[in-house]
Amino acid sequence: TTSPLELKERSQLTNAEPEQLSVIQEERRRNQRELEEERRRLGLDRAMEEGLIQGISFLVIGLAI
Repeated sequence: TTSPLELKERSQLTNAEPEQLSVIQEERRRNQRELEEERRRLGLDRAMEEGLIQGISFLVIGLAI
């Protein structure tokens, strides 16, 4: 969701609002980094599982041949 402060023009902000806006933007950036890190971790976990399954499949096929 977008904060009302983010919708305002910079020239319309009062004295305290730029600081509040920077806090909101930093929190948003931190949340985005955490989401990206979680996606990356899940992707690596999935790749490892797929590699393990593929390796076991090749082993079984190799033993059968």
